[in-house]
Amino acid sequence: MIISLPWYVLFLIIISAVALTLLLQKSIRRSLKLIKNKAVFIKHYWWFSIFFVCLSIAAYIFIFKFFPEKDLNIAVSVVDTALTIIFAVFVGYYAFMQVAEIRVNRNREEADRYLAEKNYFRAASKYEELLRMNPNDYHSLSNLLEIKLIDGKDEYFQLHIDELQKSVIEPSENITCFFLKIARELFLQRIGDARTQIHLLVEFVNENPNALSNHRWRYNDISSSKRFQDLTGEALEIFQNAIRFLENKLKGDEKEAFEEEDYALTEYNKRIEEEKKQQEAKPNTS
Repeated sequence: MIISLPWYVLFLIIISAVALTLLLQKSIRRSLKLIKNKAVFIKHYWWFSIFFVCLSIAAYIFIFKFFPEKDLNIAVSVVDTALTIIFAVFVGYYAFMQVAEIRVNRNREEADRYLAEKNYFRAASKYEELLRMNPNDYHSLSNLLEIKLIDGKDEYFQLHIDELQKSVIEPSENITCFFLKIARELFLQRIGDARTQIHLLVEFVNENPNALSNHRWRYNDISSSKRFQDLTGEALEIFQNAIRFLENKLKGDEKEAFEEEDYALTEYNKRIEEEKKQQEAKPNTS
């Protein structure tokens, strides 16, 4: 006896197969982390989809296995009606969540605009609102932590920097974590800890060469801040060179010296100065 399944059951089976195929194209760990870091309502969507597919399959298996053939049509009709109601409720719920997603996108655009305008108070307020909706929002948390550094709120930074590290998905996002940690240490004049973080950054970039080229960040937010302008001496030199390294502006011997832990480029500049003096001291044979 051939039983035709409702269209939405076939549709969900196809969608599930496509989703499984896409999932297996990348590492399972990265894919699961990506789903986890989606907005809360998107996570709910995935959980409901899995639940609905399992429920549908279980319901039909139960009917075909335990109901007599003469009662199959009635049983299938009841299950069809129940699943249709559940599916309709879900569609309504997801439509409501789409409205919420639009709100999230609008808030993110406003927060980014405030940040670009250096209106840090309003930008921080918007990012905090976004994080209440989704604590795993890497974009909002990284920008908020930068604002906290600029404002000198190092305790807040210390409490939440590990959360940012956990929300990282792409290798390039790790570079932001390193940069913010380096900034914090240099602002606090902890040169040794800053050197340690830069050493780890250079190692990470060497192991992930594409991460730096894919990294996007606005270094001028920190470099134009009063806290940065108040830096002097070695801390300032190291900070400026670290930014140049991240912007791929260190070339040739300069970059090599930086990667060999001459982060202030003190030894490099001395060597260049000595070579210049030796060149000038040579007699002019022309």
